[in-house]
Amino acid sequence: MEFRLLSYSLDEETPTYGNKNRVKISSGKSLANGDSVNESSIDLPLHSGTHIDFPKHFYLDGQTLQDYPVSFWVYNSPLLVEVEAKNLLLKDEVIEKLNRIPEGTQADILLIKVKNDVKRHSSTFWKYNYGLHPDLAQYIRVRLPDIRSLGINSISLSSFQHRNEGRKAHLEFLSPENPILIIEDMNLSNISVRTKFKKIIVLPLQVNNVDGVPVSILAELY
Repeated sequence: MEFRLLSYSLDEETPTYGNKNRVKISSGKSLANGDSVNESSIDLPLHSGTHIDFPKHFYLDGQTLQDYPVSFWVYNSPLLVEVEAKNLLLKDEVIEKLNRIPEGTQADILLIKVKNDVKRHSSTFWKYNYGLHPDLAQYIRVRLPDIRSLGINSISLSSFQHRNEGRKAHLEFLSPENPILIIEDMNLSNISVRTKFKKIIVLPLQVNNVDGVPVSILAELY
């Protein structure tokens, strides 16, 4: 079997939406300073790096980590689409790709790979990122009714240049009545529509009662 990592590791260079709330790593104890151990700490904004948004991110009483069983995080029917962006707010290009998917396709996680050559550590990555149109949430629910989560290789579902639409999109996708959890800043560089998935396992950082957490993501391939 083969595994690929679909998430990024965290460090102080990790980009964040709006380029704020950065990751900070500090050393409390150090062998170099005569301490008996090396001991580090991290100031970690929970919406940094590859992370998942829970409904609580936009809803006062929305679901959070402990509302989901362990089995929820194993996806046995991944679906990946690759899109060429026409502008920073994606809609028609995603619908066009999904319309090519055969009726009755079983998919429990949808990965949207936007094809671009923007460097992740450049300011363009967070300032001119691709986002999803709010109308896509209901379209995806109807077209792929088994979808539980959606991942994208953009720093956020919200385009920084279209923040009002981004808030509406989060509200639509994360609606507590039928939420589609959002995974942002995924590493989709080493997979394509030709990749044959066996399953995807999402491993959230185990922090209760919060609106989102960083995740590690493993793809098992055939």
